[in-house]
Amino acid sequence: MNTKSNQLGKQSEKIYDRATKVLTGGVSRNTIFRNPHPFYVSTANGSYITDVDGCKRIDFANNMASLIHGHSHPKIVEAVTEQLKKGSAFTMGSEIEVKYAELLNNRTKSFEKIRFMNSGTEAVMTMIKAARVYTGKHKIAKAEGSYHGTYDYAEISQTSDPTNWGSIEKPNPVPVVEETPEGVLNDMVIFPYNDIERTIELLNEIKGLIQNKVSDRWLSIREVCEYASISESTVRRAIKRGVLKASHQTGRLLFKVSNVDKWLNG
Repeated sequence: MNTKSNQLGKQSEKIYDRATKVLTGGVSRNTIFRNPHPFYVSTANGSYITDVDGCKRIDFANNMASLIHGHSHPKIVEAVTEQLKKGSAFTMGSEIEVKYAELLNNRTKSFEKIRFMNSGTEAVMTMIKAARVYTGKHKIAKAEGSYHGTYDYAEISQTSDPTNWGSIEKPNPVPVVEETPEGVLNDMVIFPYNDIERTIELLNEIKGLIQNKVSDRWLSIREVCEYASISESTVRRAIKRGVLKASHQTGRLLFKVSNVDKWLNG
């Protein structure tokens, strides 16, 4: 590592002083060295980065592992340069994204289709939304201490510590940011990292609680028809015969899910 001991960090210190006036925290990254200030990169090549003070370092981060080919790889620089001549971003489709998707699908047989995103956080947000629509469920399980981006749900218990993480048998959902909505915490199921047996126990426990809660839920006659895939006349006949219990709360027919299940199973 090359250093200029009498000047080490001087330029970075000056840039940091300017940066704190225009950037929150002086940098756009959360997970970087900050004491007494960050160092600012001037150039990078291969596995090395050189800061504005001329200090050369080995880069073990590689932009959070996204630069597996290292910095400034000649073939990548050439390909990106050629594409920039044709345009860089469009508000419509382009053949190059189709070619890239075909390449990834062909290389990974388990892939069916691909949706490109701007970041890992955005990908996780979209995945959670898609899972809710597909399953009709809201609970999300994640390993304590794992990182999945900065989405409210995904970052719960990302930075928990002994003062707040609770029992290892049932870890607490711990927010990263103050004023995280209570509903977010209630939707999270935190399981201990690398403890398969306890994780399965926790998930089964939550499954039982959800089933009990669902069984006590009230349905309208329309919702019963959708729930059981039957006609309204069938429901009304069951009420008339006394085999399906109904309530006249709020001036309309309401049915407990548990009673509907009992009738259907009977």
